Amino acid sequence: MSTLDIVHAYEKSPLGQFFISIDNVWVIIFQIVHVFSILTVLTAIIVLAFHALGLLPIGESNERLGKLFFKVTWIGVIGAIVSGSLLFLTSATHYFTNRAFPIKLILLVGAIVVQFVIFKRFFLRKPSYFLSTKVVAVLSVFLWFATGFAGRAIGFV
Repeated sequence: MSTLDIVHAYEKSPLGQFFISIDNVWVIIFQIVHVFSILTVLTAIIVLAFHALGLLPIGESNERLGKLFFKVTWIGVIGAIVSGSLLFLTSATHYFTNRAFPIKLILLVGAIVVQFVIFKRFFLRKPSYFLSTKVVAVLSVFLWFATGFAGRAIGFV
């Protein structure tokens, strides 16, 4: 049984039929929550990255900013994953067969790993003036924006 067969079986299941048949108002609500969650993530990432790059001198320590904004980032990521999953359930075959969808998922996993494993370690333990911290900050911003662009491409591919 292929993965596509599993997606088709889901769509034929009672749960799949429920999500496929829900009112478009709910789909719009899922989309709004998804977009706001992504904006929450991007805002927090930009604040942290710009601080690491010296473009946003807030006067706070990396540790204090990190504690606040990494929590905000997690809230946004969880919101985006939950709302994105609900969106996927409303049209699983459309998303699964879309060429941009696997690219988005790969970029999302990369962005999460860079953000919460690498960037967090650099940001909290190394001063912002270290070149490695700046490079990881730029990589993090790039991956999050690339994830967003890949997600947006799903509507056009």
